[in-house]
Amino acid sequence: MSILNRSDYVLDSITPSDISQYDSAAPAEKEDLSAFGYSVAAVCLFFIMVFGCFNNFVVIIVVAGTKKLRTPMNAILLNLSVSDFLISLLGTPFSFASAINREWLFGPIMCEIYAFCMTLTGKCSMLLPQNSCSRIWCN
Repeated sequence: MSILNRSDYVLDSITPSDISQYDSAAPAEKEDLSAFGYSVAAVCLFFIMVFGCFNNFVVIIVVAGTKKLRTPMNAILLNLSVSDFLISLLGTPFSFASAINREWLFGPIMCEIYAFCMTLTGKCSMLLPQNSCSRIWCN
């Protein structure tokens, strides 16, 4: 016996006009930050860019260059540092430049590439340490 009856399906009552109101091709209303908001974002992105590159580079050099520090736990730290270094080096300058100019400067194709690369790097930043931890502690 089925828990849901045929009359319980919501999709039967949707009309084409309902779908068109959620169409992603429709232009969205642009929401801008204030001048102060852009300034705060630019300052924060600058510090993330400088300190993120420097600190993660130091961690990468120290962990990779010292044989005594090449442990499974430090491999997790190294993965995380490489991922964060790439975000700080490759992603933050685009956001920083756009925050200073108060608009995306690099065109729609670069926006898609940027979003893909930053999402991929961010996911790696979260998933690689998680997978490493599960291999270390679950075996």
